[in-house]
Amino acid sequence: MRECKYYVNGTIDVPTQTIITAWVEVGSRLCIGDKPVESKPVYRSVTEQLDDIFSAKAQPPVAYRESREKPEPFEAIHFYAESSAQRQTGSLFGEPAQIRFRPVGYRWKFSDGATGYGRSNTRSFDGEGNFSAQVFVRFEVDYETGGIWHQDAAQFTLGSNVVSVRIVDPPRRTVLVDGQG
Repeated sequence: MRECKYYVNGTIDVPTQTIITAWVEVGSRLCIGDKPVESKPVYRSVTEQLDDIFSAKAQPPVAYRESREKPEPFEAIHFYAESSAQRQTGSLFGEPAQIRFRPVGYRWKFSDGATGYGRSNTRSFDGEGNFSAQVFVRFEVDYETGGIWHQDAAQFTLGSNVVSVRIVDPPRRTVLVDGQG
């Protein structure tokens, strides 16, 4: 082990105000004052270049709600996301291939600034007004060639449709009963 100093951005050649001092295993990283090893160019002949594209597009998730047509303040409203694993076939490097999109995370964004997580979400709104909800689904992308699946080749997030909710506070009427009668 040796004491090593490097900049907070992890480099030894791009200075920052903060310097990190840590004990590191010898040869595990460059430290301030070390001389980087110069790499020698490697020459090789390229006889064949492989270049292929397999593109596919995932279907965006669908969001919906279950509640009365015009819910009242503090009334529970149930929001749901529909999204499933999707698979598409094509060709990659001249071989049959598949791309699979797997939904792995759900994040709800509500127009009043609240957030929620999961395939379904139940919440209420505090007052009257027009509100909305939208779910963002994180997908992991796998691909298969030659019978071998390559997991987590990429990740991306797709937003759903926007679900609108009109919260109405109906007028309240008070009935007074005279007990004298």
